[in-house]
Amino acid sequence: MNFRNFHFYSGGAYLILVSIETYTRTNSGKSWKSKPAEIDRRIYNDEQYTNYISSIPFFNNFGSGAYCRGHYGYTPAGYLPIEVNTVSPYREIKKRARFEFIHKRELEAAAGYRELGVINHAKTWEFFDAYEKYRYITLQAGENTAVFDRITYKWVN
Repeated sequence: MNFRNFHFYSGGAYLILVSIETYTRTNSGKSWKSKPAEIDRRIYNDEQYTNYISSIPFFNNFGSGAYCRGHYGYTPAGYLPIEVNTVSPYREIKKRARFEFIHKRELEAAAGYRELGVINHAKTWEFFDAYEKYRYITLQAGENTAVFDRITYKWVN
C-alpha cells in the first residue's frame, strides 16, 4: 500500500478520535506487555490525520529493527487506514494508533447549544463508563465536557 501519497479531506465533516497506546517490553525482553503503559486520546483534524498516515514510509526506513505498518478498514468516511503499528529502533517501544471516525452530522442532530460548542472545539476524549466501554464517550473542550451515547445517538446530561 502506498502511504506516501495519502491524502484525506472531508471538510471537517468527521470527528477523528485517535487512541495511541504505548507498549513496553516484558522484563525478559522477549515480548511486549499485554497492557499499554500509556494511553493518549486526542481528536485529529483532516490535516493531522493525513500527516500521521503519510509519515508511515519514513518510519520504515528509520533504522535497526524499526518498522511501521498501517491497516485499512471500512469507516463512515470510506476505506481508510484505521490502525498504525510502530516499533522503535532496537524494539524498545511499540505504539498502536487507532482511528475512529464519527460523522459530525450524527452528533449535531441531537446536540443543544452547549454540545455544539464542545463538538466544534473538542481536543481530547475519554470513555465515560468503564463497564460499557464503547458506549459512552466524553468530548472535552477546555473546561467544557459533553457525554454522547453512541448506541442511542443522544447526549447524556
